[in-house]
Amino acid sequence: MAQPSLFVRDDPGLGPGGKRFVLSCEHGATSAALLGGRRALPDLVVLDILIVRHDRLSGCRCSHDLRPGITEAARA
Repeated sequence: MAQPSLFVRDDPGLGPGGKRFVLSCEHGATSAALLGGRRALPDLVVLDILIVRHDRLSGCRCSHDLRPGITEAARA
């Protein structure tokens, strides 16, 4: 199984503090956009959400190595 990859980059097109996240593995790729604002989510929270979304869309679980602290509740 190939190692999953995560790319995070600033995206000024999303406003001040905006970021684009892309999680990819051999099963597919999932992306998310984080809009900037006064109370932006921490990157690790966005990563937890992205991993759950990736699992559901691609049917794989290989991305869990990127965030071993993900909770069972977040996966449900």
